[in-house]
Amino acid sequence: MNYVIKKMKQVICRAKISFIKRFFFFGFMWWKNWSNAYRKLHDSGYGTAALERNLSLTEVQEKLATLTWPPDGSKELWDVCGDPKRVQYMLDEIEKGNKQPEGALDCDDFSIWAAHVIDKNFYPRIFCFLWVDKKTCDIRGHAMCLLRQKDGRIFHIGNWGTSKPFSNLREACLDILERTGSGESIGWSILYKDLSILEWGLELPSGSVT
Repeated sequence: MNYVIKKMKQVICRAKISFIKRFFFFGFMWWKNWSNAYRKLHDSGYGTAALERNLSLTEVQEKLATLTWPPDGSKELWDVCGDPKRVQYMLDEIEKGNKQPEGALDCDDFSIWAAHVIDKNFYPRIFCFLWVDKKTCDIRGHAMCLLRQKDGRIFHIGNWGTSKPFSNLREACLDILERTGSGESIGWSILYKDLSILEWGLELPSGSVT
């Protein structure tokens, strides 16, 4: 009986993974459109917050380190990228000595703020990666601000901190799989800071994607 249950779980897991991969691109389009709508519905009040510009990597790292990560919830439909000005407002409040304002502040919020304020010579983009938790078959995902060094290598920053440099995006994805103990990649995407898609693909990117 245990063998039958195990096999059934494996079949259901494979079907789930196949479904997510089939609609991977459309999922990103939904996320982008929902994020733009969410900003109009909930984040329009932060328009007076002035985004900082051309910050150094150290300055961005230090500011991100002051933020606390509360994940998206039902209000955000469990996954949305808010307005970077809302993150700026939170940072401004913290610098005044106040507590971080309440509300979700997920990985994509960390990333979108960093992409808007860091020195443009880092060529900032948003890097999203989805994978499978091999123990539970749950789909996991993470958004990061992807940056490029002068030597051409890439690295990412966000609520996970700062990664080591990689030669290409494939190396970065493999590093995440190793760090999370996951066995399979669902897909990846690189976006401009306005959330328009630059590149995307299923499973792992080739070694030429930087």
